[in-house]
Amino acid sequence: MTFPARRLFAVLPAAVLIAGCAQPATTVPTTAPTSSTWTPTVTTPTISIPTPTTAKPSTPAPTIAKPTTTKPSTPAPTGSAVNDQAISQLLPALNAYYAAADKVLQAGGQGAPTDAMKNTMSGDVLAMWTQTAEYYKSKGYKQVGTTAIESFSPGEVDRTAGIADVDFCANASAVTVKTSSGAIVPPTDATKRATGGTASLIYLGGRWRVITLTGLTALESCP
Repeated sequence: MTFPARRLFAVLPAAVLIAGCAQPATTVPTTAPTSSTWTPTVTTPTISIPTPTTAKPSTPAPTIAKPTTTKPSTPAPTGSAVNDQAISQLLPALNAYYAAADKVLQAGGQGAPTDAMKNTMSGDVLAMWTQTAEYYKSKGYKQVGTTAIESFSPGEVDRTAGIADVDFCANASAVTVKTSSGAIVPPTDATKRATGGTASLIYLGGRWRVITLTGLTALESCP
């Protein structure tokens, strides 16, 4: 900031020398100029340094969301696991089938299949039990007691095709049929109250249903 002042003082002696070479003035001033007459006014310049500014984008950068993975709560069975699952459902399906038949006969039969019958049997088997229920109603018969499945062995099972065969034995020794007067209707063979055979089931409407019965044999007891 001192450079301007130094330049002015450097010029000053040259000016004095030039003045000395000039003709003297006729009138000598009574008062000599003081040094203050030659003192220049120095103004220190003010340098303004601009403050840099950073422009912010008007639209914020998008946030990238992390992908989420949804895990199935229950893995779908495949291969042999499908058949294993089907086998675990067949015995309950067969029990439900006999329970539906017992229930309609315990009520004295009726002229149309019940919802329980339609949910557990189909085809020829449903037609057979519907006729039996109609017969009980016409005769005034009622069943007392229930049928019990005492042996169960899965045979061919194809869950993909929705078909299965099971060998079974059902014991009806606790079942009694009575007339409207309370008389007992004797069984065909009192010594053979068990029945063995093969039940074929079809997977329909989200459940297994008995569709045919083959090889039915009267037995004294289940093996």
